[in-house]
Amino acid sequence: MKAVLEAYASGAHSDIRMHDNGLIWADEQGKPLSWMDAVVDGKPVTPRPGYQVECNALWYNAVSYAIELAKQHKDTKFVKQWTPVREKIEQNFLPVFRSEAGDHLADYVGPEGQNGFIRPNQIIACALPYSPLSDDVKRMVVATVERHLLTSRGLRTLSPRNPLYIGRYEGNQAQRYKAQHQGTVYPWLLPFYIEANFRLFGTKFVPVAKELVAGFEEDMTIHGLCTVAELYHGDPPYTPHGCVAQAWSVAGVLRSMQLIEENDL
Repeated sequence: MKAVLEAYASGAHSDIRMHDNGLIWADEQGKPLSWMDAVVDGKPVTPRPGYQVECNALWYNAVSYAIELAKQHKDTKFVKQWTPVREKIEQNFLPVFRSEAGDHLADYVGPEGQNGFIRPNQIIACALPYSPLSDDVKRMVVATVERHLLTSRGLRTLSPRNPLYIGRYEGNQAQRYKAQHQGTVYPWLLPFYIEANFRLFGTKFVPVAKELVAGFEEDMTIHGLCTVAELYHGDPPYTPHGCVAQAWSVAGVLRSMQLIEENDL
């Protein structure tokens, strides 16, 4: 774990490195450097260069978790070295990512400034055990995600109000790749939404979480026997597409069920 953190901090990869503000910058020309990795005609559909919101939320979580472990094992040198880094991330995360509209987090902040598209990556910052966000900001983000991205099968990858939104995943390979992260719904994102709500609202959210998970029962009898598809149309009726059985989709449903079990007291 120390080696991983140090590699980011020291810039072991020339295009992925920690800046003086504590945030991770990732920008390699012509390559998608996040999970939104669709490429058409040699160009990323959603390149997202710079500070990516979910990657920096995960970075903060990793640093915070490592510090807690170091405290438990009395590694005072590590704690002294990395606590200022954690503090820098806390100080800079919200000022960098809070959108100009003020109601959500920018998806990424690149060489040309903020990309204010409403995408699901911001919900990860609200769901992790260690978050640089206050509860008030989390509530704002969750409300925006619910209003723009939530469906009965997970979260859309782009708000339908965005002119680049594509609500159906169909056509040839290039057409499908262009739609893949421009509105398509991914079940693997659902547990982050559920966990963020449990952190904010506790057991009150159990009935809603159960309803969201129950939506997959029918799919497991008519599309892929006892499994969950990779993705869904962004438009109703949210038809399943992509891989018939996708590991991260199945894991997303299982994680959601685990969260419900933990909070259904």
